[in-house]
Amino acid sequence: MRLNEQLLELIRHLNCADELITGTFRGEFKVKKGRFAPPLKAVAEGSWLHIEGSKLNDGLHQVGSLKESLKDEVFEGTIRSLSIEPHLLALAKEILEFNKKNVPTLKGGERFGAYSYTNAVGSNGIPAGWTEVFAKRLRPYRRMFSRVRV
Repeated sequence: MRLNEQLLELIRHLNCADELITGTFRGEFKVKKGRFAPPLKAVAEGSWLHIEGSKLNDGLHQVGSLKESLKDEVFEGTIRSLSIEPHLLALAKEILEFNKKNVPTLKGGERFGAYSYTNAVGSNGIPAGWTEVFAKRLRPYRRMFSRVRV
């Protein structure tokens, strides 16, 4: 999983998209050589865009790294500009690292002679995923109802 995918999963889990949206663009968009043509107005380098309605580019992308991630196409859709706070981005990076080190499994651990390992286990005895491990740190961001689905 890449950072943009983890960040989108985190935003969906927190149900907080409406607090992050700074602008919405609707209409026909053209991507040429990995960039929007013409460029989107009022979108700063480094900001994040959520694209809907594209066959090739749906999802979350960071402006400035778009060249590596956007595929050329013309589409009718919605693009939302999001302001991702540095501490939320840092949390998404931590979760991404946790997920790389803790591959989901049904086992709490294993032993082979001198080698052994254990996974974080929840109160139900099942290995804990990132939502359980980071629950306390995610609580301040969590919203009950979101007006905008990303």
